[in-house]
Amino acid sequence: MQTRLKIDNDLATGKDKDYGYSSGVMLEVAARTSAHDGWGQDGEPGLLCPLWRWLGGGRVPSEYVSFRLDQAIYTPENSRATWLIPSDRPYAATLMASLAGVRLQEGQWVRNELRLGWVGPSVRGEKLQNAVHRVIDAPRFRGWAHQLHDEPLLEWAQYRVRRWQPASGRTDVLGHWGMRLGNLQSSAFGGLEWRFGNHLQDDGGSAPLRPGSNEPGEVSWHRSDTTQWNLFVQGGVRAVAWDLTLDGNAWHDSHHVKRKPVVADAGAGFTVRQGRWGVQFMWVVRSREFRGQRHVPSFGSLQIGYSF
Repeated sequence: MQTRLKIDNDLATGKDKDYGYSSGVMLEVAARTSAHDGWGQDGEPGLLCPLWRWLGGGRVPSEYVSFRLDQAIYTPENSRATWLIPSDRPYAATLMASLAGVRLQEGQWVRNELRLGWVGPSVRGEKLQNAVHRVIDAPRFRGWAHQLHDEPLLEWAQYRVRRWQPASGRTDVLGHWGMRLGNLQSSAFGGLEWRFGNHLQDDGGSAPLRPGSNEPGEVSWHRSDTTQWNLFVQGGVRAVAWDLTLDGNAWHDSHHVKRKPVVADAGAGFTVRQGRWGVQFMWVVRSREFRGQRHVPSFGSLQIGYSF
């Protein structure tokens, strides 16, 4: 079993850049299936298998299943404005619970995911953001009265990753593509990642620049007493048909902006693993997501994992 904590924040790129996708926190628990050591006792199914079947997932995936909770916060640029800013993105806070099954199929990592959640004041995005900003001495955002209304969220997603490795073994290339369907976001995407390091594993790569924000990479189950590291650079593009954080509520009249149909991302970072621990940091730059957006958004992402 493995747990991972992932924290995204645009303050990693400077206090004057706290806007757009402002922050995200993700906690994931993943466990291998009975076909692998470390899942259950004597090959018996572990705790997440009955939950997967209860949700209609059918046969338990051959590699692993995971359960994830994540919260994301989105804000406009002007933190001091108490009035509605029509030309900038809405205030929004989302809380999502995800159940995913991952399998290796014909040389591809395939991740199917069901996500349930909520957007709106009930998520308590304002209180969480203000509490963090008090600790780090950052400005308080004063326009949360204009955030998106309460609304349930439902989403299905599929991600695929394929790896190509030259004979040298110290570098590889991974392609990822997939789609999301739901009232949080409906989009299709694709991208590439290049890695360089020692002991590269066929583990699905680093945290890919999938649509959305605080998405994790695939779980790496390989353990070693030696330090493993890699550097990576990646880029991706997505076609967006719907994005609730820009298009506004689906079931209510709300503030919204003119979303751009195509968005690109670029990121670079490093991963270090030692024994049961793994750490990853990535810096991301994203193209403008809506018409009239003044600055190119960017954020930092830190991920810490531990294998039991």
